[in-house]
Amino acid sequence: MRSASDGDPHIDRKRFGKKSRAEVNAEAGREKKRLGLTARYSHFRAYIGGRAYEVPVPNVRAIREKLSLSQIEFARRFSLSQRTIQQWEQHRAVPDMPARLLLKVIQLAPDVVEQAATEVRKEIEKATRRGKAAAG
Repeated sequence: MRSASDGDPHIDRKRFGKKSRAEVNAEAGREKKRLGLTARYSHFRAYIGGRAYEVPVPNVRAIREKLSLSQIEFARRFSLSQRTIQQWEQHRAVPDMPARLLLKVIQLAPDVVEQAATEVRKEIEKATRRGKAAAG
């Protein structure tokens, strides 16, 4: 069995030798550029019925700022991960279709989404209390 000290089995650490972190980061940057991974996403390609469509990526920052919320406030209000919000805003990740739908509803009716998120949190808390009572 592997231990945590073995590291990620998918990374060939020998490739980096005794390079400093800065050297490794610079090499990674060059590789990303070579592979065309440094651009910010404004669209992604969806394949429907064998045809490709360019679909715009939602501007999460604009949605959040229109509501005058910080990232953490936005995440808490709509029961999302702050890290996910950061990833979307920094274009390190693209919202999938269910997330795109949620973002569109937040954009159109934020109070409805907040109410739904509050109800779901209450249901989870109630189930948690029941589980603790049954175990105790």
